[in-house]
Amino acid sequence: IGNLISQNEKIFNGLCNLKQLKIHHIYTGIKTINEKVFEGLNNLEILSLAGNKIDRIESNAFSCLNNLKTLRIG
Repeated sequence: IGNLISQNEKIFNGLCNLKQLKIHHIYTGIKTINEKVFEGLNNLEILSLAGNKIDRIESNAFSCLNNLKTLRIG
């Protein structure tokens, strides 16, 4: 899933009622957060990417997450 998040836009499209998304310690690692990867997650309140080796976050990667209350990176 790490490569999917890094390379694909809108991978979570259609999950508009999702409130929590936790993607921890992915074996292949999430290295890049694509600008549009979280589009469609309109109701997401908690996003945790803990334990990944993120070295690049594209501008506006989280701008579509209007209801986001908690973000964990690192």
